[in-house]
Amino acid sequence: MSRNSLGASQMAFDFDALFAPQPTVPQAVKDAVKDAVFSFREPVKARSDDAEPKPWAERLEPVEDTSPRILEIDGIRAICTPDRWMCFYAIDPGKPFISETGFMSGCSSRKGSSEETFAALLAERRKQHKGKLPLPATTYRLPEPGEDGPQAATGALLALKKLKTEPYNAALLIEANGQWGDGACSEHGKPERLKDCTKGFLPPNFDVEVDAKGHGFAIIGPNGRRWPEAGSYFPALHNIRCAVTRQARDDAETNAPFFYATIPQAA
Repeated sequence: MSRNSLGASQMAFDFDALFAPQPTVPQAVKDAVKDAVFSFREPVKARSDDAEPKPWAERLEPVEDTSPRILEIDGIRAICTPDRWMCFYAIDPGKPFISETGFMSGCSSRKGSSEETFAALLAERRKQHKGKLPLPATTYRLPEPGEDGPQAATGALLALKKLKTEPYNAALLIEANGQWGDGACSEHGKPERLKDCTKGFLPPNFDVEVDAKGHGFAIIGPNGRRWPEAGSYFPALHNIRCAVTRQARDDAETNAPFFYATIPQAA
């Protein structure tokens, strides 16, 4: 069945509306997403004039036992879920992996067993990084009974989960947000600009303190509370500043006690 001859169940899903907010998405990507979604319902048959292989559509049945398991290729260990998406998760903290995030899916580019897929991804990433693989920001463990897939064991993802219950834990916030891609703020190394720009992201009545070199910042709430505590600074990284100022804006909407309740005076 071609994309221009969709069945009734397929036509019920409005893909044009799905992609409307992202008008620059290439048509080839849209077609690949459609094929991947529809392959859950029935095989996607390539058009006679379409010679491009579609391994994600052809992997309609598991190629092996889909239980998560550990495999090792050339000294690199991973948890693999050998299902249609063929996902790999880093295990060893501080040791190289095929992805800086600690996770990668191999389904959309190839077919084969988990060992074959992992070996191919490993070779490609080594070539891309000129032999030096990145360190994973998050590592995982095998799931316990009742858990849905591999679980974060260390690193950024686990810290993000903990932040839901400890939103003002500066060390967790740095660990969770400091390892992801955007790097230093554009005002890094420029103390006055770093202070002014960071203050611009904050609600009224907040102030900003920066270190002498413009490498770090702290915010001071309307109640005088400094975050982080005196003597410490958040590093001037884009992701961390976004997380810190977002928390302040969220608190301002509800007058949350961390920044708004009166701080008891020391005796």
